[in-house]
Amino acid sequence: MISAATVKELRERTGVGMMDCKRALEQCEGDMEKAIEFLREKGLATAAKKAGRVAKQGIVFGKTDGRRGALVELNCETDFVAKNEGFQDLGNALVEAVFTSGNNDVTQLLETPYQGSTMQAALTNLIATIGENMAIRRAAFFDAGDNGMLDLYIHGGGRIAAMVNMSVANGNPSEDIQPTAHDISLQIVAAKPVYVASEDIPADVLEAEKQIFHSQAINEGKPENIVPRLVEGRVRKLFEEQCLLDQFFIKDTDISVRTYLQNMGKQHDRELSIVNFVRFEIGETLTAAESAEATEE
Repeated sequence: MISAATVKELRERTGVGMMDCKRALEQCEGDMEKAIEFLREKGLATAAKKAGRVAKQGIVFGKTDGRRGALVELNCETDFVAKNEGFQDLGNALVEAVFTSGNNDVTQLLETPYQGSTMQAALTNLIATIGENMAIRRAAFFDAGDNGMLDLYIHGGGRIAAMVNMSVANGNPSEDIQPTAHDISLQIVAAKPVYVASEDIPADVLEAEKQIFHSQAINEGKPENIVPRLVEGRVRKLFEEQCLLDQFFIKDTDISVRTYLQNMGKQHDRELSIVNFVRFEIGETLTAAESAEATEE
């Protein structure tokens, strides 16, 4: 019987998934060196060498039924591979797993059963077969419940995606509200908000921004007596840029998103509000080191 410790050692030495390591050891009757050779012959051990390369392209996969919704960002090194059927099949399977389970933890997602093994094994096999590094960078899941509505919008062939969870009070969610939710998704994709409202900005973050604005005003040589007003104005500008409800509505820049929601609520005799949202853009979560490497390529 192959021990878990032996399987773990082979995984650490090759970077190959646990199930493939176990099969290799069973095939080679527990001989570590033969198992390594076996994995190399199968092309699986080469996947470990590719793991250090930057997966800066890919697709955001999404699924929603209007109440529940899921997003998964699956990355690869080139646009060409993102169009590969195997890559897309795996991405669709991943988002289906998140949608079904409600679990957006990437580590647990990789252990999800798939095609007789796991998602991790399928990913490793795909890396070995295609010859590019790939990674599941993140996943998201929303459940709007009985009094809410979701909208999911995927832009640019999967390069950017947004999912918004909208509460519908004083009446049940219905199809006539869906265009409003979709407008908010479009807004999120186009305007890149960070928070729903200004109240959601952490106090320490807001205070740090105020200190920066104060220093900027002083360095610009502004009179001390008008600096507080300048800081206040720049804080309002920050809200307009980063807070969804304070942003100018992309379809009518004379009003804010907050006003748009209020107007649509009155029109449909409902009270509409944004519970939360998520926005994924391919490559935006790269570390500074990864970004530098990607730029150099």
